[in-house]
Amino acid sequence: MKLYGVYMNRLLRIDEFEHLMNCVSEERRAKIKKFINPADAHRGLIGEVLIRSIICKQFQISNDQIFFITQQYGKPCVTGIPSFHFNVSHSGRWIVCAVDCHPVGIDVEEIKPIDLEIAKHYFSMEEYLYLMEQPEHRRVSCFYELWTIKESFVKLVGKGLALPPRSFSVNPEAMHHHSVRLADSYVSCFFKRLNVGPHYKMAICSTRGDFPAQMIVKRYDELRKAIE
Repeated sequence: MKLYGVYMNRLLRIDEFEHLMNCVSEERRAKIKKFINPADAHRGLIGEVLIRSIICKQFQISNDQIFFITQQYGKPCVTGIPSFHFNVSHSGRWIVCAVDCHPVGIDVEEIKPIDLEIAKHYFSMEEYLYLMEQPEHRRVSCFYELWTIKESFVKLVGKGLALPPRSFSVNPEAMHHHSVRLADSYVSCFFKRLNVGPHYKMAICSTRGDFPAQMIVKRYDELRKAIE
């Protein structure tokens, strides 16, 4: 497994944005243009270009040879490379991506003030009780720890909204090997949290436990060169 990230310390310049837009599919461009918030559009575009740059380098193919399709529940995969698994996430200034030869899920979230009542709708009873047992000053941070762990698992199994977040539980204190119970089965997986700054939480979920120690951080110009 490898982890990649781009820290968006500024929005793309107009020329950068237009150049990178020409490097993605027409379908992807249409989706990016629908974003009202420019930062959302830039994050989405950078995430797409990041995974394309990784594929170009890893498989020694040109960008115009890369085509994505979506599986039954919407999880994307690369046409013609069934052994290549990836997952992209972005929030705040971070765009991150995990790639592996086995299923993988990743989630990053910027820590913002939040009404913890929302936890009742997205967390299992066990998780909600765990959250409320935390010291008050730590609850918001704990919320995002739980959220990213759960989201990374949802993205690993690739079922999207078909897997209700309240239907399974995770334990932040048992972060390495986990056996997550679903309605009709157990999923054996591994979790890891990675520190990407005091205002963020990030979690990775894998069917194996060989997580890299660090994330490879890319600059805008590196992405541009990689797909040209």
